[in-house]
Amino acid sequence: MSARRILVLDGNCMAATSIVQSLGRAGYELTLAAEKHDHPAFRSRFVARALKYPNPMSDKRAFQEWAVNESGYDLIIPSSERTLIPLDEIRDHAALAGKLALPPPRAVAIGFDKERVRALAEELGIRSPENVVIARLEELADHPLGRWLERGALVLKSVRSKVWGDGGGGRDLTVRMVTSQGELEREAARLLASGPIQVQAWVPGHGIGIGLLVDRGETVMAFAHERIHELPLTGGGSSYRRAIDPPEPMLSQSKKLLRALEWHGVAMVEFRHSPERGETFLMELNGRFWGSLALATFAGYDFPAALARLLLDGKRPPPPEARRVYARQLARDLDWFKEVARVRAGDLRRRGEMPSERKLLLVRPLVRSVLELGRLATGRETFDGAALDDPGPIAKEALDVVGRYGGAVGRKAQKWLAERDAVRAWRRPLPDVRRVLVVCSGNICRSAYAGARLAPSLAPLGLEVRSGALLGRSGRPSPALFQTVARRRGVELLEHRSYHVDEADLDWASLVLIMDDEHHRFLKTTPARAKVRWLGAIDGTATIPDPLDFGEADIERVLERLDRACARLVARLSTP
Repeated sequence: MSARRILVLDGNCMAATSIVQSLGRAGYELTLAAEKHDHPAFRSRFVARALKYPNPMSDKRAFQEWAVNESGYDLIIPSSERTLIPLDEIRDHAALAGKLALPPPRAVAIGFDKERVRALAEELGIRSPENVVIARLEELADHPLGRWLERGALVLKSVRSKVWGDGGGGRDLTVRMVTSQGELEREAARLLASGPIQVQAWVPGHGIGIGLLVDRGETVMAFAHERIHELPLTGGGSSYRRAIDPPEPMLSQSKKLLRALEWHGVAMVEFRHSPERGETFLMELNGRFWGSLALATFAGYDFPAALARLLLDGKRPPPPEARRVYARQLARDLDWFKEVARVRAGDLRRRGEMPSERKLLLVRPLVRSVLELGRLATGRETFDGAALDDPGPIAKEALDVVGRYGGAVGRKAQKWLAERDAVRAWRRPLPDVRRVLVVCSGNICRSAYAGARLAPSLAPLGLEVRSGALLGRSGRPSPALFQTVARRRGVELLEHRSYHVDEADLDWASLVLIMDDEHHRFLKTTPARAKVRWLGAIDGTATIPDPLDFGEADIERVLERLDRACARLVARLSTP
């Protein structure tokens, strides 16, 4: 008897390698498909055939047509919402009937709508963070969001992670954390363009996920993991996690929720747990394979193979022999170490009161985290996708990491040299300066402020000052929070609108002031390069960071740096 044939979609998602290795070892004949074939999963020896399909987020209808034409399989597994939602719309097509690994229609309709999940959970007595739903920007004023902000932050979520328009094009809508009224208004406006949003009060703690296999509402396998390293550092997907005994009441609440949905298939119910406060909150339901699936497999919970047997043969899995183990995602965990090192370096530089946003970051002692790498030698820890019987995926990922970080080292060296040269450049005589052009990326923060600060000081010297954007478009206002902080320092930006500079503006200037390496790279091959100076370098430290997404305290620090640099420039130009 020939092997059963399975088509796995979303071959470039985080769970792809684990799905392929599980089903391959179980003896299924696998086809792996995605928009591109650059993911390590495509290097697995278990992939018998690789296919490409139209990007569902660019053209949903083209993808649906492709799926109908490629329907000659015993089972088709969508591994993310990118393919699951479009396939749910055509689940009744004759060519696909009975072949799609999808929850029931009602479960999909509720389970992939964050607000409907929250409302159902509330009916079931399952606690979620304080929450309001906003359909229009004006509604922000109708809710006690200022009080929630005082506790630290707000979390903004579109009620659906993926949305498609009438034309078939879609959008990925990421979760955003905001710490100020200005950020709230800006990010809410961006997300509301695609539909209603949840605004939730931020709650401290770390993530715990309950992974389940459910047979028509009855849980037949359950696994729990605790996140140790999360990216972003404010809380998100895990790069390092450990298997734990499913804690109560999270396990019973997960079962209750999926029973109410009459779920059929796999799902991961995500909670936020705060040991200090003794509180647990439901965060969301992920109605498909989850990113940390490799840990479950390593711990003895083989969800992909169990799902295939349940859907194809109606067989439930036997109780697994659970192992208390750990797993890391190689590239993502290196990024975690890099981000934590950056935060720790910032802590050392401050040597004083931390900005309020600092308490939102889930960081751990670096020395402890490095020592924990020793678990790899014990057999109780692994990297996602690492397998002696299938070395291709982890080898591909390791080569990708070497290439990425090797290139990053080269870029950092070039940046260091550019910043060193920028400081030295101020030691040389300036050209005959009559016209000063201050530029940054968007001309809504740094160059807008510096231009407004310099203009009244340089006008008595007979110098003209303009500001502009190298990359952003014209006509944008400065962010509300940035305006507020600038106003406190005596610079009014209410009427400012960004201006995109062109070649004529660069020709006009006799001195061009930039803020960072991106601007240096943009201008170093242009005729204006001889007139360029890094504004921050006059004060000894070349780069002045973009405060666009900063909180109030960090914006204040950037403006202090700009003020010092502008004052030194005025003094320099005032000296004969």
